[in-house]
Amino acid sequence: MKYRLHHSDKYRDSFFTTAKIIQGVAGIRNVLNPKWGKPYILSLNLPELVTERLAKVTDDDLKTLDREQLGLLSGNVQGLLSIVLDAAKQAEFAEKSQLTICLRLLNSGVLAKRLDGVAQLEMSIASLRPRDAAPPQQAGHFGQPQQHQIPHAHFLTPAFVVNWINENKVLDVLLARDSHEQVIKRTPPVLKFLAQQNALKPVHVSLLWTAGVGKTDAVVRIVYDTLADLSQELSEEHLDELFKKILEKKLPEYRDFDLKFIRDFTINAVHSVKPGDSKSSKTAQDKWYGLDIFWQILQSAEGVVSAQITQLASTYLTNLLAQPQFNPQLAVYLDKCMKTLQSGSAGAVLQALRLAHLIVEVAAPDQATKGKHSKEEVIAKLEKDHKLLAALVVCNHPHPLCVSIARF
Repeated sequence: MKYRLHHSDKYRDSFFTTAKIIQGVAGIRNVLNPKWGKPYILSLNLPELVTERLAKVTDDDLKTLDREQLGLLSGNVQGLLSIVLDAAKQAEFAEKSQLTICLRLLNSGVLAKRLDGVAQLEMSIASLRPRDAAPPQQAGHFGQPQQHQIPHAHFLTPAFVVNWINENKVLDVLLARDSHEQVIKRTPPVLKFLAQQNALKPVHVSLLWTAGVGKTDAVVRIVYDTLADLSQELSEEHLDELFKKILEKKLPEYRDFDLKFIRDFTINAVHSVKPGDSKSSKTAQDKWYGLDIFWQILQSAEGVVSAQITQLASTYLTNLLAQPQFNPQLAVYLDKCMKTLQSGSAGAVLQALRLAHLIVEVAAPDQATKGKHSKEEVIAKLEKDHKLLAALVVCNHPHPLCVSIARF
């Protein structure tokens, strides 16, 4: 059996043949003479042997390899190693083996097995949680529907897994140009893990962005959702790099899901950077990401973007400005609106009127609200700073803002 195990290539043994031989050895371990049994098991060199065979599993073998078969092999090997290795070394072998089969699955030509590989990687990452954290539930994979609790890692550490991901170019595999949309959809836990370990690089974010370039709308939407979700964990540097890519798209190219992504990204990015926070850079207070894109759409010449996109941009911009984290930008955009009233085109003036009306409502929702100004105070300031009445006369457009001023 030892000879056959060490010459499996010569006999062209399948992975399952090797597993059966190991099962046979494991079946007699309880009757082995201790004097020669331990040296014999050591001579099998099982950790290296099994690791090598796992890495070389063929796609044909993978098609029929399931969780139960892997569990049986693992149990047999662990049983043999318990005779010659201490608990720490056993844990090291078991957890490294999980990563080995994970990498082989990720490189499989079968989509279902690649998804199994992602699930295995998620399990390894989840096992790194703090000792006092509740064990998460992991859905069974390799075709198994049951759920099970993920045990704590004994050997693996965050640093080890980060290094393993980088050494084996796991993200290059997950986010390759021909990567399936379902694989891309499962990458956030891996990317978030790297971000939390301060190990996410701009090239990783670029890989994710590139995974959607030139793809179908369905794939682009998945990439967008993944990026928007990930932006909560990104550093200021990563957010800036990602925003540069967002700005490469021209206004006429925008579709509804592009704007939705920009809105979601902007909310999460501004929350992540926290303009004005002492931990953010000195320029963070000027980073409001997608706000200006929406404004540019509102101010674009007629025919540059569709009426639907213009309306959506208006809705998203007003909704963002109504959120507390964007309050510092109310005065900025009110000022933009006033300047547009004085010199903008007819379409831009109408959009400016609508936005200004909302800002006045948001800036002064209730005269009794602490830290707010009354509508009368806001309008009076606009008249003082921008000659509001004269601007409205020039634009000659009926609008609720005009009614507010008339009542005032």
